[in-house]
Amino acid sequence: SDDKLESRWNPICESPTVRIRNNGSQLLTSCQFSYGIEGGATATYEWTGNLTFLESVEVELPYDDPTLYVGDDEEWVLFEVEVNQPNGMVDEEPRNNKANSRFHRVPTWSYPDLDDNRLIVWTKTNQVAWETSVELLDAAGNVVWERGYPTANTTFKDTLSLNQGCYRFTVNDVGDDGQSFWANSDGSGYTRLKKVAGGNFINFEPDFGRYISQAFFFQTNLVTVEEELPVSPASMVVFPNPSDGVFQVSLSGLQVGQALDWQCFDAMGRLIQTGQWRIQSGLLQTVDLSTLPAGTYALVCFDERGQKLSKWIQKR
Repeated sequence: SDDKLESRWNPICESPTVRIRNNGSQLLTSCQFSYGIEGGATATYEWTGNLTFLESVEVELPYDDPTLYVGDDEEWVLFEVEVNQPNGMVDEEPRNNKANSRFHRVPTWSYPDLDDNRLIVWTKTNQVAWETSVELLDAAGNVVWERGYPTANTTFKDTLSLNQGCYRFTVNDVGDDGQSFWANSDGSGYTRLKKVAGGNFINFEPDFGRYISQAFFFQTNLVTVEEELPVSPASMVVFPNPSDGVFQVSLSGLQVGQALDWQCFDAMGRLIQTGQWRIQSGLLQTVDLSTLPAGTYALVCFDERGQKLSKWIQKR
């Protein structure tokens, strides 16, 4: 959307999202949407739910017409939507049933002759590297790749092979101050998505607050087939929390035998302790902060794939 109120987050590659409100006195339990790009295919969607008088809800509209994201990213495109048949009946007030939104398509990234499908994630961390993480999602919202960063003031280079399609890349910062902010002493960092032969697809603004995100269409003739293995989500539980200084850590979803680096930071982002655990089935790990003053600390772990687990812990 070109609405400035929506400029922070726009579901461009993803399915369009609309908000409807029930202005009628009867409970709204169903309606039908007709929608699409001006001049393109029209789709329909049947919504069911329960909306009382003046209650509203956001509705995600499935839409797989490539004209939504394939084409000139400088061209203004119009998305149109109409809602009708409330509770399977003719709407008594049809004048507020239509809406439209003007938008630009996402940029298309590719190599000459479409003969390469690699993208390099190039991140230089600041002094509080544990605050930063990145993720790549496909158009359905599935995580394609993600990682955290265990070492401060270090450059990390990860090469990904992408199939053709729409994606969203997001840089997150749990400190809410981006990778470079003039008003603190965290230092400066950055994230870039680079081409193999040199040059950038994008250079992210490092002063972004909590997150910065870019959707894009990746065009290539190559197909990368990877075997999908069942992976349990990794998790970390710390107890007791708060404690007098000795914390027990329960880890799950990690491969037995793998090494897990951990770091402990104070509330100012200063590194206090580091260590490494070797994952064993049913074994609790221990963090001893008994020599440190009372306060809040961040316990951050990184597995061999760079996946980050973090918890805030309180020493009494």
